[in-house]
Amino acid sequence: EHIHQFCDPNDPQTERTTSVVRIAFEEFFNDLKRGHFIDHQTRALTLTMPLRSNYLGVRSRVSLMLEITSTGAALPSYDIETRVEDDEKLRETRLWVTVALGIC
Repeated sequence: EHIHQFCDPNDPQTERTTSVVRIAFEEFFNDLKRGHFIDHQTRALTLTMPLRSNYLGVRSRVSLMLEITSTGAALPSYDIETRVEDDEKLRETRLWVTVALGIC
């Protein structure tokens, strides 16, 4: 019940994503607000999201952390790890990075 997996399919009419994942994430945060999940006794909150782009062949892991001090100050931090799954895509990425740096 605590793990929900979503896949954002492309709309066949427009070829764009349908934002299913974004909408579900917003609902999740709204549920936390409605349930008063974060209260005066909360000291840390960590959200870890594995993300993947099949088209680009890229995987990412995003960790969002919020530490709350006893005085009520919030200390946000994040960590993003990304890796390219496909060697061909990695070569393409390196090529375009080189082109972009050459233009700058």
